Amino acid sequence: MNLSFLKKKTIPIHDPKVIIDKDGIRFEKVKDNVFNIKFSILNNRVNLPNVINFSFVRLIYDLNPDVYDYVDVKISDDGNEALFLVTMKHFFKEFGLPQRYSSLQVEKMINHEQNIIEFYGKTNPSEKPLHLPKKAELLPLEHMNIQCIIVSNHEVEFRVELIFENNFTLIPMIEKLAGKILHKIFNNTKLFIQSMSP
Repeated sequence: MNLSFLKKKTIPIHDPKVIIDKDGIRFEKVKDNVFNIKFSILNNRVNLPNVINFSFVRLIYDLNPDVYDYVDVKISDDGNEALFLVTMKHFFKEFGLPQRYSSLQVEKMINHEQNIIEFYGKTNPSEKPLHLPKKAELLPLEHMNIQCIIVSNHEVEFRVELIFENNFTLIPMIEKLAGKILHKIFNNTKLFIQSMSP
């Protein structure tokens, strides 16, 4: 896979606006097009760094079938890159907003010195697949970064950064609803992993 278009951008830090802070999951708006999600997972029965891979990322989608219509994940042979094609259910239809799909090229990186496993994804600028709903529009996500900070073999802190294109903004009511959906997605994942046994 050609990852030449994957290049990180540094986003200046502003005082974030907290949209949701519930069940140990915090969803913040840093600026109009930048959002952060933070949470931790603790499971004393499982060596968590061993399960943080693309199958873990796929699990996020699989645990939330009421949020996603379609999920396709193609993982490279070495397990360090993947292509995600995801269609969300048509939320916000009553607000006149289009159904969205996401096509992300994602790279997995491990920083052993800082004990961080990182998934960096950027929208794949390919053509829209024919089998997706005709009116579905590409989510204007510039890039996504998931940092998994290894606190111990049994505790991992997750920091998710979502950066949309500069012209993308959400009205406060949609932000709150989107926050509730994201809370549900990550809380389902958190509860599942915390209940895992070897």
